[in-house]
Amino acid sequence: MRGLRGIVLSLGVAALYSFSPVTSQLVAQQDLRAIARARLDPGPSVTVGQPVVVRIEVLVPSFFSGAPFYPEVTLRDALVLFVFGRNNFTERIDGITWAGQRREYHVYPQRPGSYEIPEITVGVRYRPPGGRSGETATDSVSPPPIRFEAVLPPQAEGLSYFISAQRVELQDSFDVLPDTVLVGETLTRTVTASVHGALSMVIPPLLVDAVAGLASYPAAPEVEDIEGFGVEAVVGRRAESVTYVAQSEGDYVLPGIALQWWDVNAEQLRTATVPPVMVHVPSDPARAVAIPLPEDSVAAQASAGGGSSGWMNETVGLWALALAGMILLGAVALRLHRRYGPRIDALLLRAQHKRAESEATYFRRFRAAARSGDPRAAARTLFAWLDRWQGAGSTVSSLAAAASDDVLVRELLVLGRHVYQPGPLPETGTWSGAGLIRAVARVRKRRSPRRFGRTPGSAQLRALNPWKGLSNHRAETQRQPPGSGWTKGQ
Repeated sequence: MRGLRGIVLSLGVAALYSFSPVTSQLVAQQDLRAIARARLDPGPSVTVGQPVVVRIEVLVPSFFSGAPFYPEVTLRDALVLFVFGRNNFTERIDGITWAGQRREYHVYPQRPGSYEIPEITVGVRYRPPGGRSGETATDSVSPPPIRFEAVLPPQAEGLSYFISAQRVELQDSFDVLPDTVLVGETLTRTVTASVHGALSMVIPPLLVDAVAGLASYPAAPEVEDIEGFGVEAVVGRRAESVTYVAQSEGDYVLPGIALQWWDVNAEQLRTATVPPVMVHVPSDPARAVAIPLPEDSVAAQASAGGGSSGWMNETVGLWALALAGMILLGAVALRLHRRYGPRIDALLLRAQHKRAESEATYFRRFRAAARSGDPRAAARTLFAWLDRWQGAGSTVSSLAAAASDDVLVRELLVLGRHVYQPGPLPETGTWSGAGLIRAVARVRKRRSPRRFGRTPGSAQLRALNPWKGLSNHRAETQRQPPGSGWTKGQ
């Protein structure tokens, strides 16, 4: 009887234990793994050329112990750019707090049709729920395949080019006033097109070179893509210049320019224009007297009694030979362009993107922001440069600790105080970035990225997770000053 009672009591305790909410939650936590999800913005249907923002969210049931690895994504007939800025957050799921990180891919479809982005596999490292200190779990997660449709508006059918943007600006400028040009003088016209929310590759040629009576000398176009703000993730620009030489007096017209584009906000076709420009070249009698034109060589030879037929025949023959050579070279160049032009354009575009995302470019952005005297812009660009210099997950704490530079530590401390206390401070006044630029440049020149190791421990974890500090932060490094632990996640 006593044995039976003991068995029943044991079963009852086991049942109560198994149905305890706390116990069931602990058991459930042991099976929790990292998850990934994706979201499209603005949605599954966009206009050709309009960027599709693919937001990838990775969540872990504890906290990150390393920076997630996001792969490079390529898509046929589309350009894909990875946005390096991070966004950390927390989320409560079934009573458990998850730590998350959000990244973005910007996809620019170049043709109408259906697109599918295959699974984006992200590698993550995190502490397993209930794990011991220092224990790390490694996992690979990916959201389901992402599909969207790119359409071409009916109003744009038949256009030789198509620009889909948030905003388009067209500007016309001259180096001198058009009505002040005399015979033999020059006039340079520059037209700049800026497309907000689109790449420069969609902007067609702008200027017409040939103007009767004005010799034209076009310069190579300047094309660039710069980082935008908000929905304008990128701003594409194309600038074209032509220098005209006035050959004779008279009135000339430089043609106006019209650039049609699709307004993705209003969903209608718009046209950006610059008007035609009148150029008046007056006669200059004073210059004609001061600098007389030489006598025409043919007339001079005839007046001297020499025949001109032999000279004319020789000249015509030379011009005919030169013209034939130019036609042949033009045909060869056209054939080479049709065969290798698309490849060269793609290589140039990739090289331009690589240069725009290089460490040196990010350092120049930081230097410009610091010179402007805006501490928040300086901090934002400093974080972006650190990701390029030390790798994802870097912090100003790891920079200060590894640099062993008291001046840099002091400048970072002053910058942090101005970021979180906007406006002039009693002891420092208005912030100036000159000292910070010199300190960072000195460390950058002295240490290479391979030797510039990251500080282990809580400094990295604080940048990877959404909370401000960890319990062992003070033991991280003796060189870290109070208040300098502000990170990109804050």
